Parts: sequence; C-alpha cells; structure tokens
Amino acid sequence: MIVDNCCMQLVLKPQQFDVIVMPNLYGAIIANIAMGITGGPGLSPSAMIGSKFSTFEPAGRYAGKDITGKNVANPTSFLLSYTMMLKHLSLTFFAQRVENAIIKTLSEGNVRTFDLDGKNSTMEFTDEVIKNIVCQY
Repeated sequence: MIVDNCCMQLVLKPQQFDVIVMPNLYGAIIANIAMGITGGPGLSPSAMIGSKFSTFEPAGRYAGKDITGKNVANPTSFLLSYTMMLKHLSLTFFAQRVENAIIKTLSEGNVRTFDLDGKNSTMEFTDEVIKNIVCQY
C-alpha cells in the first residue's frame, strides 16, 4: 500500500489493520498517526524485534521534550513497552501483573495525568500503578 493511502485508511478505517510492516521513515509517520487516533504518545508502546536484537520503548520519539523534568508525563507508554519486553522474554506472569495494574489505574480514573484530562503527576500515576500491582498479591 502506498504510504499516503495507508495514512488516510488508518484515519478513516483503522480496524482494517492488524500489523503494519514498513521501513523506518514510513514507520515514524504511521506511528505518529496511530498515536494521534489512540490517545496520544503517553499511551503508545512500541517494539522493534529483529533476529538478533530487540528494543522496547514508547512509540513517540521526541514527543514531550517540552515537558521534560516537569513530572507531568504519562508513563503508560513506557510501562506498556516494558510489559512487551517481559512477554518477549517469556516472563508473561510479570507482564500480566503490570498490564492489569495499568488497566485498573486507567479504568478507575481516580489518578490521571494531564494528557488524559487529569491533574496528577507522573509520580502519582506511577505510585497508583505500583499500588495496583501489589494489590494483586
């Protein structure tokens, strides 16, 4: 699929896509569109998995430079990238615990970062996720 058509289709009918494989430049463009339609860079994990090496990181490269050091970033994308790494390492038990805690934190809605129309800091959100991990035991 041509990348400009892919962008349009992704915005108009995203459910038609399951996995998209492309070169790095197009991947960066598509990732930014995907982040925009799914809630923003604070919620978007990513993985690059190769035959020898793999990396797991938030999908939004360079996103949030303006909030660096202000304790207002949403750590969800980092935490979900971490769970993807744990699954890749066959540590599914631990990945599921973190994932469940993130889902509980987001669904309860008591602690939300600014990008999710909340008033809580990065640390407050992270502390709530940790509390929800501990509550599972």
